[in-house]
Amino acid sequence: MNECRDAYLKEIVKAIYDGEDVYLVAADLAAPCLDKLREDYPQRYVSVGIAEQSLIAVASGLALTGKKVIAYTSNPFLVFRAFDQIRNCVCAMKLPLVLLGLGAGFTPPDYGFTHFILEDINILRGSTELTIYNVSDVNLAGYVAQKTLNLSSPIYVRIDRLVDAEYELTTNDVDRGFRVLHKAVNKKICVVSTGIMSTECFEVIKSRQDFLNNVDLIDVFSFPFDEKALVDELKNCYKIVTVEEMRLQGGLGSAVFETLGDAGIYIPVQRLGVDISRGLSSHYGSREWHLKQFGLDRNSIAEKIEKSLSDR
Repeated sequence: MNECRDAYLKEIVKAIYDGEDVYLVAADLAAPCLDKLREDYPQRYVSVGIAEQSLIAVASGLALTGKKVIAYTSNPFLVFRAFDQIRNCVCAMKLPLVLLGLGAGFTPPDYGFTHFILEDINILRGSTELTIYNVSDVNLAGYVAQKTLNLSSPIYVRIDRLVDAEYELTTNDVDRGFRVLHKAVNKKICVVSTGIMSTECFEVIKSRQDFLNNVDLIDVFSFPFDEKALVDELKNCYKIVTVEEMRLQGGLGSAVFETLGDAGIYIPVQRLGVDISRGLSSHYGSREWHLKQFGLDRNSIAEKIEKSLSDR
């Protein structure tokens, strides 16, 4: 199940067949939807093998010649193994290319902690000239594919294998970098989430009438986002709950804290996420099992929202 990956890559394949000067540079990763392209346009698919630093170097070289380039591989290797090249070859030079990473959070769980993608956005948030898209639905994947064809600066596209939702995406949402997935009649609590956690939170809110009546849900899909616009959405809440399948330190919750603090808005914020400072289990388990250990399963999220409502 790779709906978002396929939605993105199918748009890119179509663009190449339509005459766009796009190149895919890959590090030991392909996709079924690329098979025909590799036969018809072998020069447009450049494989560098298991060499993520070379991936970024080759992609950067092609971008310097004016090509539209996508550097494509599995997370976490794209960010963790090649950060120096991303920082110096891509961001510092403001190269208009795409860093496309497949995988997010506790996926794939079979290989343990070394393959978890928990700190990539935290690391890249401070990179100059880089826009991060944490893809939370198929429509957003399609939008980012179209944006790929007209870049003026680099973007990092983070695609979760299990994201298959479809939400409305307006021009205003794109401009702000977030969207309101649910607006409550009585706005008491604001839940701010990102990636697949937006769907998890949406399902939790839909499951109870008191949540539907009192809890807003905001999906932040872009870093940076429009800080003023987010403050306008949050300033009338009594409490904010941030939910992310990422490391807490420097992640979405930190970004919300920074945004509110800079605006002089003081609202209690509870952050739900992966606190690596308390350690990670040495045991192997499913994604759902890992989420439960950190209070990120649906039952735990519902309990935290319920408590926030009762604490008011």
